[in-house]
Amino acid sequence: MFFFTCLLGFSVHLVAGEYDGIGHVELKNMIDQDLREFILVDARNPEEYKEAHIPAAINILKKEFSRFTGLLPSNKNSMLIFYCNGV
Repeated sequence: MFFFTCLLGFSVHLVAGEYDGIGHVELKNMIDQDLREFILVDARNPEEYKEAHIPAAINILKKEFSRFTGLLPSNKNSMLIFYCNGV
């Protein structure tokens, strides 16, 4: 299950019905309450990531995502949440 959220501007990006979106409030609740297991991917450039990021987020640029698929869970039901600074 893939989730994609853009937290800067608090907008949600849905791509052709292939992804579910969540907002910043739901993500914060998930982090604060530790209700679900998920992997949080910061898709911004490394400089932005170094400046500030959500704790536990890993930094993978969209164009480099295919190089890092080995770091992601093999379970296709795992939740992946992507965030960036805009669409």
